[in-house]
Amino acid sequence: MKEKTFCPECRRETTYRMQHVPYRKLIGGKEYTFEISRAICDTCGEAVGIHGLMDANAREVESQYRLCTH
Repeated sequence: MKEKTFCPECRRETTYRMQHVPYRKLIGGKEYTFEISRAICDTCGEAVGIHGLMDANAREVESQYRLCTH
């Protein structure tokens, strides 16, 4: 069974899917592009927040940055 979260657009609990999207960030005057995850409402297609996603994306950006610089 798929997990559910509250969608502020639909105004109800709904299932969602994860999607990888590019994320650009300026670090030390240089622009980098990273791939992060976004949760998308299965009903309306808008982005929804899920617990822990911001922390997971921050860790992923850090990991990808370390790979780019070494």
